[in-house]
Amino acid sequence: MSFISNNIFRLSLFLFPLITACVSEDGIVVPGTKVNAPSTLTLVSPISSPNTVKQPTFKVDGVSANHTVRIFSDSSCQTEVGSQVSSSTSVTITSNLLSFGTNTIYANATNSAGNSSACSTSFVTYQLRSDPSLSDLRDKTIDEDDEIIIPFTALDEDDPGLGCSSVRVTSSNPSLLPLTSIFITGSGTSCSLKLIPLKDQFGEASVSLIASDETTEVTKSLKLTVNPVPDAPSIVLSKLALTFLEDAPSEQ
Repeated sequence: MSFISNNIFRLSLFLFPLITACVSEDGIVVPGTKVNAPSTLTLVSPISSPNTVKQPTFKVDGVSANHTVRIFSDSSCQTEVGSQVSSSTSVTITSNLLSFGTNTIYANATNSAGNSSACSTSFVTYQLRSDPSLSDLRDKTIDEDDEIIIPFTALDEDDPGLGCSSVRVTSSNPSLLPLTSIFITGSGTSCSLKLIPLKDQFGEASVSLIASDETTEVTKSLKLTVNPVPDAPSIVLSKLALTFLEDAPSEQ
């Protein structure tokens, strides 16, 4: 083999792996080629945040066709919350794996040979919120001079601060059941409503529990009926005033 032929042979051995590592027969990028990270992320649906929609859709731009684009809820792209194969330079991805509260969404892309891009520097935030909730209340009936304790729950999944102490209460009949006779106790979401009607009073009162956050207020109500109870008869002894006359004859 001549000197020139020998060098051409060596050069072909060097270049062949590089050429085959860049492009396959169908033009798809294969190992050895850098995959660019997605350029931008935007919220498509719903159009605003915070929102109660549990399956939001995001648009990821700056990707290549036939790349698998994944979205993550952390900046290191470890916690995947959705994926989709792109057909162009952008792709939309819907996720049903987000947590209540604020989610910060990043993305990366992977080519058909398994090479992945770095995590995107671009991100989009989505705050998944829930409306506050109170358990249903049932009407109650008690006798006059009795009291009652009613368990209930107060919950807001995106606001751990909502609990028993943040629930407000109203009474439609303060002559029977003033606010000073209504007590809410408990810890966390497990609460108790204690009602103590005024002594010797009977009738009806509507009691309402109210829980609210920045955007929503919920109310649950019950009717308390207090039945009259006859008072037990009582005997009152009064002092007798007796007058005795001196030397008066006694009755036989």
